[in-house]
Amino acid sequence: SGLYSGGELTDPQVFLSNENLFFYLRGILIYHLYLIPSILVFLGFLLYFKKVEKDKFKKYLFYQAIDHYSKKEFDESMKILDEILKAPLGKGGFSFAKKVIRTKARIHFEKKEYKKSLKIYDDFLLKVNPITGNDFIEKSWNLYYLKNYSDALGTLYNLESPNLDDHRNFEKYIIRASIFLDLCAVESTKKLVSRFADKYGDALEGIIRGKPLKRYE
Repeated sequence: SGLYSGGELTDPQVFLSNENLFFYLRGILIYHLYLIPSILVFLGFLLYFKKVEKDKFKKYLFYQAIDHYSKKEFDESMKILDEILKAPLGKGGFSFAKKVIRTKARIHFEKKEYKKSLKIYDDFLLKVNPITGNDFIEKSWNLYYLKNYSDALGTLYNLESPNLDDHRNFEKYIIRASIFLDLCAVESTKKLVSRFADKYGDALEGIIRGKPLKRYE
């Protein structure tokens, strides 16, 4: 006798009255109790790695866009950047999105589409934290080429804020000098050169004499 006879179930009455039925059902229950969490864990890993792969793929696309940008293949780069921005940002994707959008602004600048570039800085990059000093520099260059000198100079004054790193922003002197030269503002140019010398003269002299740059950081 038993549960099976020749590969077939015996009379149901015999099966139901058999004490093995309890162990049989318990075995099925235990099996599923272990199986279901395992399936859930497995599905969790799949979703996690799927997200990781998506994040890696977006970064791969971004590197492709940068490669096109470096080769001055601006249209190809812009298409890839737009494709990246169509996808959900995901957790922690905001800073990455800022890099993508900043690259779009730089492409417009390189294509001499200064108004389009400027709009990105005004509508997004300079309205969300953290704001970087370099974004003010790049906005100012757009304003300079649009010959909006007063706004360009006003934008550069944001770099005097103690909340921004100033030691890297040497370009602000170049933009100001370019504006003063365009306007033939000789006295303003002389004052600018004097301020630059007061602030960085010792460092430049030290570099010329071979002193370590770290000394002046």
